[in-house]
Amino acid sequence: MTKPVVQRPRADRDIDDVFAHLRKGSPTAARKFLDSVVTAYRMLSEHPASGSTRHAPSCPELPYPLRFHPLNDFPRILIYYMDRPDAVEIIRIWDAARGLEALLPDP
Repeated sequence: MTKPVVQRPRADRDIDDVFAHLRKGSPTAARKFLDSVVTAYRMLSEHPASGSTRHAPSCPELPYPLRFHPLNDFPRILIYYMDRPDAVEIIRIWDAARGLEALLPDP
């Protein structure tokens, strides 16, 4: 069963920020990034439990365990999400080099 993918506004801004950064150096890489996001969302829709819950203890306030999945071709970029009963909720698109401390400062 596939689930719809819903994206928090912060995740949308994350995508815009990464795309803009990549586009400065390589428009091709920026396009590849967007394609990778679309592919990952499709995969998460079909296999929402596939992401790791290793970082879930960092965010105990969330109603469902925090999961992450690395973005193909961009292994430092992680998709953080929750596997809700009704949907896959994308919380952040995060560069792992930034660390977990600043991951969820705002909704």
